[in-house]
Amino acid sequence: MYIQHYDIHLINGEVLHVGEDYELSGDYTLVAKFRKASDDAIFQIGDEFSGFVYVPKRSIVFISTGDVRRIDRTDEADTHDGKPVKAPSI
Repeated sequence: MYIQHYDIHLINGEVLHVGEDYELSGDYTLVAKFRKASDDAIFQIGDEFSGFVYVPKRSIVFISTGDVRRIDRTDEADTHDGKPVKAPSI
């Protein structure tokens, strides 16, 4: 599995580091959701293991792309109680 990394730059200077499945396309990608969202939209970013953060679209200055990295599902860091960990939802 490959993960596309993004940096979400907020108006207060913070940067959120997130990732999504590299195979996503069309309306399902972070960038597509951001472009189509209304100014009042709120993005839920995170997963069930590390928790979620809720970010209003109006708090996002810009989104930059980062590396594409391969996630090895046999890696111990990618499991939780012996079960594979899903990529963070965006």
